[in-house]
Amino acid sequence: MRARDCVAVHSYVKRSSSPFSIGSLRVSLLATTAICAVMALPHPASAQSPTGGSVVAGTAGISQAGAVTNINQSSQKAIINWQGFSVGAQNTVNFNQPNSSAATLNRVIGNERSVIDGAVNANGQVFIVNSNGVLFGKGAQVNVGGLVASTLDISNSDFMAGNYKFSGTSNASVVNQGRIRARGDGQGGGYVALLGKTVSNEGVIAAKLGTVAMAAGEQITLNFGGDSLLDVTIDKGTLNALIANKRAIIANGGQVIMTARAADQVLSAQVNNSGIIQARTMAALKGGSNGTVKIGRIKLLAQGGTTSVSGKLDASAPKGGDGGFIETSGDKVNIADSAVITTLAPDGATGMWLIDPVDFTIAAAGGDISGATLSSLLNMTSQGFSATNNLYVNDAVSWSANTTLTLTAGNNLYVNKAITATGASAGLVFTAGNDINVNNAVRLDGATATLAMTYGGDYNIRTPASYAGTTTGPIYDKDGNPVYEPVAVQKVNPPLAYPRGTKASYGAPAPGPAYDADGNPIYELVQGGQATGPVAKQDTSGGVYGSITFSNGANTFSMNPNGLVINGQPYRLIHSMTELAAINNIANKYALATNLDAGATTYNYVVVGTLGDGSVFTGLGHTIDGLTIRGSAAAVGQTSGLFGKVTGSTLRDLGVTNVDINVSAPAVFYSALVGALAGSVGISGATPSTVYNVYSSGEITASQFTRLGGLIGYDLGNSTTHVVNTVTNAFSTVNVTTALTQGTVGGLIGTAANVILTNTHATGNVQGQAAGGLAGGAAGDAFNSYATGTVTTRLGAGGLFGDWGPYAFQTGTLSNSFATGDVFGGSTSGGLIGTLTAGDFDAVISNVYATGDVHAMTPGALGLVDPGPGVGGLIGVVVAINAGNVIVTNAHASGDVIASLNYGPGPDLTAAFGGLVGQFYDTSGGSLIKNSYATGKVDASQAATVQPVGGLGGRFSGVDIKGSYSTGAVIGKDVVGGLVGMFLGSSGPRGALIATIDNSWTTSTVTATNPDPLQVGALIGQAHIAAIGPNVFYNGETAGGVGLGGAAFFGGVTGEVNNSQGLTGSQLADARFYANGTISQVLASRAVAAQAAQAATEAAAARQADIAQGEQGARSASVTASNTQNSSETPPNSGTANAGTPAAKTAKSAAVEESVKSVDDAVKADDTRARQERERQERQRRAAAQQRGDGRAGSGGNFGATIRSIDVDGQRFNLQDGAPKQDAPVQAPQ
Repeated sequence: MRARDCVAVHSYVKRSSSPFSIGSLRVSLLATTAICAVMALPHPASAQSPTGGSVVAGTAGISQAGAVTNINQSSQKAIINWQGFSVGAQNTVNFNQPNSSAATLNRVIGNERSVIDGAVNANGQVFIVNSNGVLFGKGAQVNVGGLVASTLDISNSDFMAGNYKFSGTSNASVVNQGRIRARGDGQGGGYVALLGKTVSNEGVIAAKLGTVAMAAGEQITLNFGGDSLLDVTIDKGTLNALIANKRAIIANGGQVIMTARAADQVLSAQVNNSGIIQARTMAALKGGSNGTVKIGRIKLLAQGGTTSVSGKLDASAPKGGDGGFIETSGDKVNIADSAVITTLAPDGATGMWLIDPVDFTIAAAGGDISGATLSSLLNMTSQGFSATNNLYVNDAVSWSANTTLTLTAGNNLYVNKAITATGASAGLVFTAGNDINVNNAVRLDGATATLAMTYGGDYNIRTPASYAGTTTGPIYDKDGNPVYEPVAVQKVNPPLAYPRGTKASYGAPAPGPAYDADGNPIYELVQGGQATGPVAKQDTSGGVYGSITFSNGANTFSMNPNGLVINGQPYRLIHSMTELAAINNIANKYALATNLDAGATTYNYVVVGTLGDGSVFTGLGHTIDGLTIRGSAAAVGQTSGLFGKVTGSTLRDLGVTNVDINVSAPAVFYSALVGALAGSVGISGATPSTVYNVYSSGEITASQFTRLGGLIGYDLGNSTTHVVNTVTNAFSTVNVTTALTQGTVGGLIGTAANVILTNTHATGNVQGQAAGGLAGGAAGDAFNSYATGTVTTRLGAGGLFGDWGPYAFQTGTLSNSFATGDVFGGSTSGGLIGTLTAGDFDAVISNVYATGDVHAMTPGALGLVDPGPGVGGLIGVVVAINAGNVIVTNAHASGDVIASLNYGPGPDLTAAFGGLVGQFYDTSGGSLIKNSYATGKVDASQAATVQPVGGLGGRFSGVDIKGSYSTGAVIGKDVVGGLVGMFLGSSGPRGALIATIDNSWTTSTVTATNPDPLQVGALIGQAHIAAIGPNVFYNGETAGGVGLGGAAFFGGVTGEVNNSQGLTGSQLADARFYANGTISQVLASRAVAAQAAQAATEAAAARQADIAQGEQGARSASVTASNTQNSSETPPNSGTANAGTPAAKTAKSAAVEESVKSVDDAVKADDTRARQERERQERQRRAAAQQRGDGRAGSGGNFGATIRSIDVDGQRFNLQDGAPKQDAPVQAPQ
């Protein structure tokens, strides 16, 4: 074959439209070229017989007569070395062996490949080994008991001992274009094995009841059982290993194995089938009922490469019996749309098709098989897809046959598109080593249809609750995929979310952003936007969520106990509200088979009174809609909701939508627990309760002393035994209302004690006696949670929690959470938390914020007398007693704090108002506010006298402040400070401890409305046992009362003051530079620039006046950046044009412009030098701060900058008026 013939064949392959042609395979050019290279070798003459035979082991005789060569063997095994072993078109080679178990090894030691164009016959087994290659031409007719053709060698000793281990590095190929038939003992069971680096079948190979094996590698072992070839093992792979079937392999009742292994980790192996492989089920023996049925098997395996199927794989049973087994495995498996794969059995059980790659994707385009192709194939065979890593269903799959689809992933399984099975007994099997993620609808319509899920991690059904919560940073799922993205601006233009990895470029500084102590930005402002924090990334699925539906109501547990099996446990399927109500107090595992409409009945308090201890109830992504509940009788301690009481159980994957719960009617209704999903959730012994992936909507109204929640009324763990309940991926949009004098109320949970809240949120409005946007009261941990509703109470109120604190037995953490609703509360109210209490253990708060206004309303007739009340933009009151401390970092509040509490002065009746925290009281010291700020106005002008008011804090005792600031106006009566109204050390069990303020500042204006205020300061109204500085700055021009040393610094002080100073109005814009110690450079460069600019302005004005008046001569300008003076007039001379002429005017204008330009250049150069010096010092300061760990502010002294541009995927966008405009592209980071 000439080289151009190879090119022609390759061109034909690409054009072929045959359904079983190589054209539908994805074969690499490298592999194709390898075959062509071998076929291009010189073709021996057709009139040819084996030559130079020498028997080296065993007993055999060789005789040749004309075109016939006979090998007469008398031993069970014999080895013959040949100089050449080829058989011409008219030639025949006969092996006469003792029996079908006898074997002859024919090894070619010459330099030519073996070309078989004639006939080879044997009653036993024939091995042909030739490292130069083996070609069975189109005229070849091979009839043997067994055949091995290999370019890999085998040692004499191994062959004689029956150890069939082959090895070699030959690049030659084994190709069949003829007809090879193996009959074994004459009744079947023969085998054909083609071994080498490249093996291709372009003819027909048949081995009824036997084995056909094609293997590519450098070391291969044939595994026999008696005379039957059972399997092939590739012990060592080879580079560019290739196995290809382009025509037909038939092994009915037997097996076909095509396997290749790549060298090391190089993914170069390919196993391709574009032809027909048939291994149908058949009867091995005839004779009525004693007949044995043999099931066919087909195995295609590319170890370290790709298996591609565009032809037909047939392991069906058209003549009886069960269908066979097909496996297509490799690191990648590609199934073309033209592929036909079947294991159908009209009179038996359909067989199985297993696909087992590393990753596998079902997709309409770009995947490994399309949903349409898979759907069609499922109507012919049960299918099993097994991926070593992840398996993705990215295209819809549906079928009507009674077949089973098995999806197995070693890591995660993702069902991203719908799967629908309508067969009466169709089946689905989901298995994952880690998680099963159902992100779309899964539906089984058959009365006996089944679904089994087995996982090592969990199963996750995507519901709206999967998007519950957002944070000051992204939230990711278990695989690192973003669920929520932070955004930098509240405005809708530019877009609310930028891709992950977006970089921000900062221009001129602006108040608002904060940096942590290491100089990393916490919050960012975009030009034209407001720093209200990130916004939740929108669910872009278009409202498509996951669910698992058993639509046939006849599919009951009694009829089909295996209808749903999860991790080996059967679940009772519930199809109606009647079935749901019947599970009261019966412990079991339950699943909602479909969506339910509850609107036809009004329920009395509950639908299910008690969910039996230790039960599991999964909604499978479904909803119960229109639930209506009323309370018709007096009740004390009554529970109310879909479930009244849940203990030691799991509730998950369920939505309770459009609820209408009103239990206000009973005259006596005390201590009630009311929630849309459950009235109360508790533990059972050492078993906690878990609430996961649930949500609710609608309205809840109750009266008198109750605990009300939009989802759960009361969730209680156990502080003694340390059993903690969990609520994860949960939200509520329910409006929750009770009397202002009654109840603990929360948008999600009324009270949550010893509970972990993760990815939770509430958006409904909340009203009650003590209330929080998320929970009225909580103790434990809370992560990635938020609330947006308005909160209205007469006592304590918080935008997120009315009350919050740590566990009674360990530290509690609140992080990555926020509230945006306005708060109308009483004496202990905050934008995020009303009251925070830490006892024996610490409370840690980080990355949180509140943006709503906080209104402290007049208590009126209640006559409240609370010791140490407080109102704050973030937290109203913080109390740290015993050993517990409260640590607040990276927090901010931007809403206004407006106080009108009407308290009279008296002992222990001091109310405090602060932009961040109203009252902060630590009896033992050790609490800290770090890298935090407040920007809202604090107005306590309507409050009583002697109430501390401050821009950051009202009254602080025993708490340190580091790297924090305030900017909002502060208005009070008597004790007023720009940063803190009253700042005190502690005098608790550990004695007197000095409280400190470090690296912080305020630009707040301070106003005292009393004609004769007690203590007013630009920084602090009153301080005691306190240390201030270094690097603490304040508004030196504030209006105030009593000062210190003539400066409006403190109203009154007992303590130490270091390195703190007031700033003038022109200096306040640079407050952050003062705080991080670079102000000297800033002021120096600014002074030079200002002097030069002023001189240039005056010089230009003088010259323009001279020109306008037509004066003679000209003024020359000499202006420098450090020393300027007005130029004197230059007397006219004979060589100078008159100053009033056009030429003179032009010259003077040019001189003015040149002088102004020189000044501008000097100013810019000075600014550049100053900026470089600041950056150098800032780098040194950061390095020193990291070594000290002293919490000093980072770049910008805790104050950020306006984002002028962003870089996204190598493209720079300038942000002007909130609209991104593309600028020159920038190089993406490497």
